[in-house]
Amino acid sequence: MQSQNTTAAMVSISGRVLARDGSGVRGATVTITDSAGAARTVLTNAFGYYQFSSVAVGATYVLGAVARRYAFHSRTVSVSDSLSNVDFIDGQ
Repeated sequence: MQSQNTTAAMVSISGRVLARDGSGVRGATVTITDSAGAARTVLTNAFGYYQFSSVAVGATYVLGAVARRYAFHSRTVSVSDSLSNVDFIDGQ
């Protein structure tokens, strides 16, 4: 009997961090945390875009954004495929 190595499918999660006026927030820190507490962070680009690659399918993650002078609410997502438009808007 051959053993089969199963590898979890990997996808990406992306979106924008936005000010109330809809402009992108440059240099915001976006964090993704899995159920075991393992976290990864990225910074937004000049237009407020961010992306996490190599995110395992079948798990639930908490995403949060932090930037000086802005307040964002965390988002919880269950991943079954790549997600885009996981946006953070100041005050929401």
